[in-house]
Amino acid sequence: MTRLSPDQVIRDQEDRQDPSSIISANLSHRALSDVSCLGGFANLERVDLSFNSLSDLEGLRSCVNLKWLSVVQNKLESLRGIEGLPKLTVGTYAYLK
Repeated sequence: MTRLSPDQVIRDQEDRQDPSSIISANLSHRALSDVSCLGGFANLERVDLSFNSLSDLEGLRSCVNLKWLSVVQNKLESLRGIEGLPKLTVGTYAYLK
């Protein structure tokens, strides 16, 4: 089980910024089992969480500006956690277990 802190997410960005200024993050292939580290990234518009070990997306509830999300190859059984995100368009459910 891998969890990142918000500081670790920021450190991975090219021009290390505060969470509110980051609009895109690539967190694929990290063996992540939890995305609560993204709770403070309110302006995040794009995030790649593919090829991890996520079973839910609850940590994304506060990412209200999210427009694009990749969760291919995870352990998701539902999209619970992102249903209230107004700008996010869900394209396919093909990868749900």
